[in-house]
Amino acid sequence: MLNKFILEQLIVFFQKNPVAQGKPTTDDEILNIEKALNIKLDDDFKEFTMRFGGCVVRDTQIYGIHNSEFLGEDTIA
Repeated sequence: MLNKFILEQLIVFFQKNPVAQGKPTTDDEILNIEKALNIKLDDDFKEFTMRFGGCVVRDTQIYGIHNSEFLGEDTIA
């Protein structure tokens, strides 16, 4: 589970910087990725991308299935 304080800070950050946020990932998309890659994604990563998608937080890039335009076309899929 994501740290409550960090989660609150991220919500504020993305409210101020919506272009840095990607489209949230769905449960079905997570299941399809895990099945296609034969892996189990980390629970925190799943929760994060289901809230924020692939995004940029200051100088950190977090790739997901639906990324912020700042990340280009690369995804985890």
